[in-house]
Amino acid sequence: MRLYPLENRRVLRVKNQAAGFLRAYATNTPDRPRTAFVDLQGKIVAVADQFLLSEDEARIALEAQFVERILAHLDKYLKLGDTVIEADEGMSAAFDLDEGSVLLGPGKFATDVSDGEYLLYRVKNHLPLQGVDFDRELLLGVFDEELVSYTKGCYLGQEIIARVHYRSRPPRKLVVRRESECGARERAAMSSRVFDPGAGEHVGFVFVTDSV
Repeated sequence: MRLYPLENRRVLRVKNQAAGFLRAYATNTPDRPRTAFVDLQGKIVAVADQFLLSEDEARIALEAQFVERILAHLDKYLKLGDTVIEADEGMSAAFDLDEGSVLLGPGKFATDVSDGEYLLYRVKNHLPLQGVDFDRELLLGVFDEELVSYTKGCYLGQEIIARVHYRSRPPRKLVVRRESECGARERAAMSSRVFDPGAGEHVGFVFVTDSV
């Protein structure tokens, strides 16, 4: 394993009917590794890694600055049932570059990968980071279908997500571009900019319009 500690990632424990709650208020089925929470317009509130332990318990991991936002977003729905979401202070997250997945564990993970190596991996594998590469965008403008289930039934924001998926396209899309492929405006707006030895130039994330 080549592990990169995700030091800004916070772990939340979801208890009591956790699977049912995540099915109702997140975009993906709770058995999938990643999901999102969106508003009624289909725009991102927070994206999260998820770990279903049982029908009654799960963990989600997201960037620290979005914890309060997601709790506020879900507060009125939590009050409708017995589900509880609370910080799991003893757990940390790391990304395994060999497996392409996030791991959780007690305490801190050792660092096996440099910041630059992880950044290049993240860009080349289209793993944008909320708060760095995007925030309150239409979900399908940032991610393709890996964060969405179209078969699990209704969830908050489902109508807009389904409409865009079946009938239209996002007005703009987050893509990975080489710097030489970008105009001046795109170069200035490029996020997670990193030198790619294979390309011989810098690459990063940019938003492009639907026509591209």
